[in-house]
Amino acid sequence: MSYRASAIIFLILGLLSGFVTLSILGGGGYYLWHTHSKVQAIEKRISDAEVDRKKMGEIARTRPLNVEEQNRLFEASKTLENIAPESNEAQKYRAYALGGVVTFVIPAFVTVAFFIMFLVKWLRARKADKAAAEEDDYGDEAEMEEAPAAKNKPKPMPADDE
Repeated sequence: MSYRASAIIFLILGLLSGFVTLSILGGGGYYLWHTHSKVQAIEKRISDAEVDRKKMGEIARTRPLNVEEQNRLFEASKTLENIAPESNEAQKYRAYALGGVVTFVIPAFVTVAFFIMFLVKWLRARKADKAAAEEDDYGDEAEMEEAPAAKNKPKPMPADDE
């Protein structure tokens, strides 16, 4: 197989692995953004529930709570109890998304390796083409030098039969 053909094969492989790298980055980035926004929403719900619980606790120290305030305190406490598994699951998926995005390193290195091999093969093909062209040039010059010598060579005189 010629250097040029193998260079083109490495170029195609590099482009394919580059596409895989971009796909992993795009999909993983979206998934990471999605899971991170879920985690932030859950953390906001937790902080709101803690604020409500503290506020209702301070109010309960000064006076008895009415029914609406008791319901808010109960809902805040219930939210803090029940949100832990949901928070853990969202953080687990965020870690998976981060791990998925990090896997782009493998096809990225493969892409770089394929492009380096493409450049090496392509430059070798150009070097071989230049060497072949120089050989042709030297061959043409040798023929040119030989040709005038053949033209200047004296022709033999016809023999006199007399």
